[in-house]
Amino acid sequence: MGRCSTHSIRLRRALKAPKQEVEEPSRPRRGRKQQEGDGVEQGSPGPSVAQLQAEIKRKNEELAAQQEHIHDIEEHLRDVTNESAPAEATQDTIPVPPNPSKAKMDDIRRQLGVTKREWNNIRTMCRHNLASARLDLDVPWKLQDKRKIGMAIRATEDSFPNLKKGSRHWMTYRVMKQCWDNIKSYQSCVDNADTYRGRQAAARRAGISTNANDEATPSPTPTPTHSPTPSRQPRPRPLATSDDDDDDDNNEDDLFNFEQDETPRPSEKALGKRVHPDERGGAPKRARHS
Repeated sequence: MGRCSTHSIRLRRALKAPKQEVEEPSRPRRGRKQQEGDGVEQGSPGPSVAQLQAEIKRKNEELAAQQEHIHDIEEHLRDVTNESAPAEATQDTIPVPPNPSKAKMDDIRRQLGVTKREWNNIRTMCRHNLASARLDLDVPWKLQDKRKIGMAIRATEDSFPNLKKGSRHWMTYRVMKQCWDNIKSYQSCVDNADTYRGRQAAARRAGISTNANDEATPSPTPTPTHSPTPSRQPRPRPLATSDDDDDDDNNEDDLFNFEQDETPRPSEKALGKRVHPDERGGAPKRARHS
């Protein structure tokens, strides 16, 4: 019993005695930055502030590069749009040349893509509409009534829509101006006997008056004979104009015929007028015996 009590007393004393702290081995002293870095690594597993700032800087640079690329694409698209817009607009229209008053008729015809017959019809319609507009031939072209010229242009383009390809009606205006110049040129020489056209017009007028006098005195009916074919008069030469038309074979299309009766008259021999053998020369022919 004594040993047990002694043992219990010692045990109680040991439990009541203060605990001795266990000394840890000393560690080397570190710097402040290393301690802060260790705290970040130990406290939070994420990246450091420097790493985050570097990542933000890299993202900003990528965003700036993308924005610059988008800006370049927009500029290129704008340039392409501005260049292609006139091309699309001129697919069906022909722009006004630098000097439309010097445009040649052959060039206009080639740009319109019309045949020779269609081209002559266009010019005929221009002359017809100029006459319908009742322009004053004694007034220069630039002093004519613009409203009348506009009506003639619209009427011509309604008949030939191909002329609307010319931007601002420059094609129709140019062809109509050329027809006007030809009309004025014809007018200036038709009454002048020193010109070819004047002589032709005088001959036609003389032929018409002679024909009227012949109709007053009836002539005997000629007997049917083998009369020769009517002689063909030479075609009148075309007028020289300021424009180089080169209309192949039908140059008279440039002229406006004010004279109505221009058909060639047959010769007296073609009308069957008999000539006496003495006037004709040679011996008379013998009658055939059956």
